[in-house]
Amino acid sequence: MDITEIISKKRNRAKELEADLADPAVFDDHNNAAKLNREYSEVKRTLTLAEQYAAVVRAAVEAKESTKSDDADLRLIAEEELENLNTKREDLRTRLLAELVPKEPLDTKNVFVE
Repeated sequence: MDITEIISKKRNRAKELEADLADPAVFDDHNNAAKLNREYSEVKRTLTLAEQYAAVVRAAVEAKESTKSDDADLRLIAEEELENLNTKREDLRTRLLAELVPKEPLDTKNVFVE
């Protein structure tokens, strides 16, 4: 499955969760409301990372175009910016891929190890 496909599914799920959480009847069952809020929080965190990643990719494309400029100063600034953006892009990509890994159901439980 492609990352864009997964992100698209997450966007759809976020819309569903927003609709569910907008219904006052959901809050009659506090456990269900808490579960939906936790899921919504996780989905929004993933979507925020995806948006940041997309913005950095767009900025990197623009910086790459600027490196072809005739102006030497602009070209130097664009090359430095491109280097910074590539580092940031790799960091965000790693974090995004980590967010996309399915969570273990027991990861949220408190455990005491003796």
